[in-house]
Amino acid sequence: ITKLEGDKEENRDEIESLKETIKILDNTRKMEKKRMSEELARSVKEKELLENDVEAGRIELAETTKRLNKRVDDVRQEMTGMLIAAKSEARKEEEKMKQKYDKQLDESRSTTKSLGVKLDRVKEEQLEAKEEIRVLDLKLVDRVVSVKKLELDVKKRDETIERYESNYRELLKLSLKLTKNRFKSGRSKVGNVVGRIINRRKKDKKSIEDQ
Repeated sequence: ITKLEGDKEENRDEIESLKETIKILDNTRKMEKKRMSEELARSVKEKELLENDVEAGRIELAETTKRLNKRVDDVRQEMTGMLIAAKSEARKEEEKMKQKYDKQLDESRSTTKSLGVKLDRVKEEQLEAKEEIRVLDLKLVDRVVSVKKLELDVKKRDETIERYESNYRELLKLSLKLTKNRFKSGRSKVGNVVGRIINRRKKDKKSIEDQ
């Protein structure tokens, strides 16, 4: 009986020792988990600060992911020597972090793609605006040419009218001169000349109007 009691006491001490060891390992696992959570929180904060620059953020994200992966690997190796359960927990945390950062990386790529689409749309609108300006310039040139042509036509018409008026004045002077010189020879001849002048004037006037 004494021996059994001694064995029982030894077993009790061994159990207490195992419990203490398990407690220490559990505290160590909690500390590692807390430290990993703090590291993850710092990484998320870094990612938020880098969102204003997609390219720089992508580079920093890659570096942070690499650093975190290395840290996870180190922790995993460290926990492997402590407890198999702790190693499994570390692997779960590693996978969780990778999924989260893969999601953030996808969001960054989506943002970059969206910016590219907007840039293409702006370029397309600029090309359309340039085309509209080119068409307006062509229309303006056509109108300027039309105005120049009208001005030229008006000038030609004015010159024609002036020429006809000059001829008419010359004929009128000639008629008056003939009237004075040949008044005695007969008024009928003067009337014929004046009639021809009047008819000529009517024809010239009609020709001008037709132009």
